[in-house]
Amino acid sequence: MKDSKHLEVSIIGGGFSGLNSALILGKKAVKCEIYTTGYGASNLWMGTFDFLNYKYNNIKRSFQAFKDEHSNHPYSFFTYGEIKNALESFFREFPELTYFTNNEEFVNKEVLTSIGTSKPCLGVWNSLFYEFISLVEHSNVLLIGFKEFNNSALNLVKKGLEEKYDSNFYLLNLSFRELSIELEEKDPDSTLKSKLTEFKLGRFFDSNYENLKKFSDLIRRETKKQFQEGSKLEFDHCLFPPILGVDKNQEILDTLSLYLNSNCKELIALSPSLIANRLMNLYEEKLQKYNIKINKGKSLTSMETKKIKNQRFWNLHFEDRTGKEESILSRYVIFSNGSMFQAGMFETEREMKKKLGALMIDVPNKVDHTFQLTFNKRKEPTNLYVCGSALFNLWDQISDEIEIKHGTGLGLSIISSYRIGQVLLNR
Repeated sequence: MKDSKHLEVSIIGGGFSGLNSALILGKKAVKCEIYTTGYGASNLWMGTFDFLNYKYNNIKRSFQAFKDEHSNHPYSFFTYGEIKNALESFFREFPELTYFTNNEEFVNKEVLTSIGTSKPCLGVWNSLFYEFISLVEHSNVLLIGFKEFNNSALNLVKKGLEEKYDSNFYLLNLSFRELSIELEEKDPDSTLKSKLTEFKLGRFFDSNYENLKKFSDLIRRETKKQFQEGSKLEFDHCLFPPILGVDKNQEILDTLSLYLNSNCKELIALSPSLIANRLMNLYEEKLQKYNIKINKGKSLTSMETKKIKNQRFWNLHFEDRTGKEESILSRYVIFSNGSMFQAGMFETEREMKKKLGALMIDVPNKVDHTFQLTFNKRKEPTNLYVCGSALFNLWDQISDEIEIKHGTGLGLSIISSYRIGQVLLNR
């Protein structure tokens, strides 16, 4: 064990709660690393910051009413002041998200999904459309899709918008192959040899973000061709599926808005989305700045305690996808592994209960107010913490049914990781 890596904090799971925990600790120079299988629920994030959809649009009122009726929920551990601090800290860190307020209090607002419906949320990725107040009579909105991509959803968006608003809505169908030729791609058919996905389109636009004048010219030409009054049309908004780049998204939207003289935005995805990759990439860039390593493709297989100079450490054993093993020693452990795509000792509920039970830790567990797991027969602290979706697996007072119904989403990940971060920094 002389060669084992020693860490102050090990974070199991690379979703948003794990990334946020690492960022909070890393900014204060706490020695920590993330171990992750490399895939999970965060890849399903659609671009909205969901905190709570319950009774009121005003988050403070909604939060208090929810606490009164769900006293065992993790939110009951917080005051509204703590919630506000956690949310403000997150949004300061990521100005790429817009948050909604009224009289300096957080509120939910409606945003537009890629099937034409609206949904309430506290904040949204900056590229996504939520300016419903501008959809007035005589305004023009252009929905833009590709023939080779699934455009049936855009028809639903158009129909849904026409039922609610007095604007004029147009659906423009472009050819991705024609765009590739326009941008002088060497092999315009190479991308089309397999299914055209959001991720492929996103990377395509990233690689062509300096060449968007030709894309905007194609949009103008096709508008004249596909609509009778096309040559006279000017659009207040141009709305795209969430495909406009992963790393260069904002530059792409700003450039297209300039060329098209229109407010260019995207729609919220309702499927695994590259919008998630945008936020995860930002997290990873920040963690790299603080020299925090993300160990990908590593599953936690077992763990036990080990005493060194009268101090207890957790001896954690990992295995990568090739079967190679690694062991580390860590004073504290944060479980932030999601409730989906489990592996290692969390692969099945039975395996998880067996291995944690051997450590005298019951599952489900009576997690304390610091989100720390408790021993079943010992009063000493475990130094094992749980945040985000891992709470669904390990805590006896939470179910994903409530989370889905009331839309706690990203909010639960951010505030639980924020609480744990503050607790460990004070240690």
